[in-house]
Amino acid sequence: MNVFDIIILSIVALCAIAAIVYLVRLKKKGKSVCCGDCS
Repeated sequence: MNVFDIIILSIVALCAIAAIVYLVRLKKKGKSVCCGDCS
């Protein structure tokens, strides 16, 4: 693996963890998660 591959994988992993934490916090607040299609 190249250094760039490791950097990209680490960035993707951090983004995934941040997204999961964000969704968990939204669920704890009782708000529904929308992708921008909700009116």
